[in-house]
Amino acid sequence: MIEQKKIVMTVLVFKTNIRFKKDVAKVATCLQRDKGINRWNVDLEDIDKVLRVETNSLTAKGIINSIRRCGYECDELPG
Repeated sequence: MIEQKKIVMTVLVFKTNIRFKKDVAKVATCLQRDKGINRWNVDLEDIDKVLRVETNSLTAKGIINSIRRCGYECDELPG
């Protein structure tokens, strides 16, 4: 019998200062470097400009560092 590894998907949620589509495009180049990100999106309509990231290997701290290196603020929202 072959033992299969269970992949646990985590959704991390952040408050950001990403305001415009051009900002999303800039952030996209940063996030595409992280191979552990399966899917992500930014809700520009939300007052907190919420970034949601689906990952099975990255930490909130790692994502925060990536976003900050791109020049934007990013803080994890309580789950």
